[in-house]
Amino acid sequence: METTYPRILGIDFGRQRIGVAVSDTLGFLAHPVGVLQASPKLFSELSELVVRYDIQIIIVGNPLSMKGEKSESSEEVTRFVEKLRQIFHKEIILLDERLTSVQAHQILRDSSTRKKRREKSSVDKIAAVLILQSYLDRMKNFEDTEER
Repeated sequence: METTYPRILGIDFGRQRIGVAVSDTLGFLAHPVGVLQASPKLFSELSELVVRYDIQIIIVGNPLSMKGEKSESSEEVTRFVEKLRQIFHKEIILLDERLTSVQAHQILRDSSTRKKRREKSSVDKIAAVLILQSYLDRMKNFEDTEER
């Protein structure tokens, strides 16, 4: 019998758009869910996702500077996470997201997607997948080393 892992929500926070991804039930893969607008409906839309996917853990990308220090954007993310903690009584983890947007742009550039079709929302969605997949990979590596 296969073990199911808690479902995890990955978030790439932005001032205008929030990329969202969710883990599979085996805890191996991150899948894009979509992009939410930073609007008054944001937290109710996130709440719908938390219920729909039975989310137990939320991973939020933290845009630290290249030196690993807090930035203006990371301060905004901290405020966003504080609101998440007030609304959702779930484990919420900040994860270093340096260069995920660069990676997302590279993935889109390398794909057959034409430049016009490479919307900003695609970058946000892919960045959310990269953030969540990074977490899943770390947890898998941690489990593998514990078994040795």
